[in-house]
Amino acid sequence: MLHSSSLAAARLQALSTLDGLHALSPESLGAALGDAHPAVRRHAIRISERLLASSPDLANTCLKLVNDPDLTVRYQLALSLGEWDDPRAAEALGVVSRTAMNDPWMRVATLSSSTRHPLEVLRAVLTSPSSTPGRGELVGGLIATASATASQPEDLGRLLQILAPAAGAKVEGWQITGLLHLQNALDRRKIRTSDFLAANDPAVRQAAEQVKRTFEAAHTMAAEETSDTAVRLAALRLFGRGFNDATRDLPLLAPYLRPNTDAAVQKAALETIARSSSSQAPEILLADWSRQGPATRGAILDTLLSREEWTRAFLTAVAKGTVPADDVNTATRERLAKHANEAIRKEAGQLLPSTHSTARSAAVAQYQVVANLKGDGVKGATVYQTICSLCHAYLGQGHAVGPDVTTFRNKSVQDFLIAILDPNAVVEPRYTAYTVQTKDGRTLYGVISSETATTLILAQPGGVRETILRTDIASLTSSQRSLMPEGLEQSITPQQMADLIAYLKGGG
Repeated sequence: MLHSSSLAAARLQALSTLDGLHALSPESLGAALGDAHPAVRRHAIRISERLLASSPDLANTCLKLVNDPDLTVRYQLALSLGEWDDPRAAEALGVVSRTAMNDPWMRVATLSSSTRHPLEVLRAVLTSPSSTPGRGELVGGLIATASATASQPEDLGRLLQILAPAAGAKVEGWQITGLLHLQNALDRRKIRTSDFLAANDPAVRQAAEQVKRTFEAAHTMAAEETSDTAVRLAALRLFGRGFNDATRDLPLLAPYLRPNTDAAVQKAALETIARSSSSQAPEILLADWSRQGPATRGAILDTLLSREEWTRAFLTAVAKGTVPADDVNTATRERLAKHANEAIRKEAGQLLPSTHSTARSAAVAQYQVVANLKGDGVKGATVYQTICSLCHAYLGQGHAVGPDVTTFRNKSVQDFLIAILDPNAVVEPRYTAYTVQTKDGRTLYGVISSETATTLILAQPGGVRETILRTDIASLTSSQRSLMPEGLEQSITPQQMADLIAYLKGGG
């Protein structure tokens, strides 16, 4: 049936059955590798994996499939070659990967099979034109694999030679991204890039000299907004590392933290600063604090709290008013309150005390009677329309400015009381209220529902959404409080509260 059936499905079933019975001869398997149908060839490759090392004929037949017309056959070949510890497998893997570098699955298959001979696969891939779609991603992954699996410094030196630009040649994007992977590997092993300048191998010493140009080119590529995004981010992450001087480079990162910068670029700049231990970092991070959005502010605070020296500088900025105390979120206050350094805990406690009001606890205690009252969901709908619909949407009613109250349906009465009467007990950062002063003299108040590199969208009570260009913002101040006001107990009786909760829990 395997050799004579006219049905491809029957031939495939016969192939798999013979394999399961351990009755598949090398000759039959070799014939299946040349079957007219790609599904049969694909499964024949998979079955051949365990025989590649012991059967030269099967191995040679599989190697001839590197240019098979069917992508799925070549994809399976890329996966199976990883099971064969032979230099020919690496060469073939490089060839088959070049046939579909733009296919993400083929790139993954190539990377997963390249761990035995990553440098050989990399050399094969680099013979393809630099403009080939997907080449940069594959090269970067192969360099990362080669860096991670290198067992000796000499292996890293050979990788440095591959990455080094030729004398007088322009530095290319793949060399920037590749160098980042190599630098990460060197950092993990605590090897300095400058050590290669004293290597025993003259070729490695020459490569190290040439790589200096790649580090310097990172400054230019990072500044080019038209550059490939991956290359630009890699370039930013090379600032202050390797042959680049950190004292010079860190101030150069300041423009990449400005509010009108792409979020991914901001993140890369923050990561680079976080890697350093420079005393310059707090000043750079806080330079545009008043104009930063909540996401960037949170990332900056996380970076500042990552080192004691920076944390002290941050508290100094709070004391001077550079960072208003109201801009410091609850999570940061709690981290500082539990800081390992007693002096920092004490200073933070004085500058950033808890903002929780004891009056709110009293209001919640006063309404505990609600748990014993029977609520009327129909009446609760009216209460909702009057008090809550300005900022909350529920069952098609109201405006989606604050949290979706549908998620509260299974909450307890106590949870409802705290959320309504003590809205600042726990405030999710995305529902923190902000005051925006615009350059044309306006003052806007609401929550930032979304932000991009160039704009903020401010959601205001009543559902009004204002799109504001970052360049039009004079200042952006967090209230560190919920947009939902305190004191609602003055507008709602305990019985009305019971009715409202009944409605929100689905009793209407």
